[in-house]
Amino acid sequence: MAADWQLSAADISEAVWPAALLVSALASVWVLHDARRLFKSYSLLLALACALLTLALPPVFLPLYLARRLFARKETKGEEGDADARPRRLKRLALPVAYGAALFAVGGFLFVRDYRSFEARLARARLATHHGRHERAVAEYRAALRLRDDAHTRKLLGMVLLAAGRREEALAEFREAARAGEPNVPAVEEEAR
Repeated sequence: MAADWQLSAADISEAVWPAALLVSALASVWVLHDARRLFKSYSLLLALACALLTLALPPVFLPLYLARRLFARKETKGEEGDADARPRRLKRLALPVAYGAALFAVGGFLFVRDYRSFEARLARARLATHHGRHERAVAEYRAALRLRDDAHTRKLLGMVLLAAGRREEALAEFREAARAGEPNVPAVEEEAR
């Protein structure tokens, strides 16, 4: 098996969770819309509770909701022939659309914040180093250092720079890491001898 195809469970999870969150949010919006129609005699709070449970626990709650929906009696009278049916349908869509917009806005904000975080940058740098993409790893380590000046990250950056053949830059990073208190910085220890 090629080295590029060897993925850890964390790498797979990192790739799959945005899609799972998107599917969960879409299912939640649909449940909110459908529950308001299905539970007409109940309150809006029940429909919101169903939507939030679908968002939080889609593999558990969505099948339960679909089973309940399957056994619910269908009410079809009064929708097709009514002159006010279209405005009522549009009014019924307003809350799910607003709920969906809010979900996607919050989800987008959290995704971007997570993508730009110190830990995410370190993870991408580690993955790039593993695959031999030194320039990508250098860029990610430098971006991480702009977020948080960390001695260990400087040491890792020095090691990648050394592997990329940029010895002078690597030595400068090693010196900074040693000054900041990072133990076992190999290049600085060799210079001291």
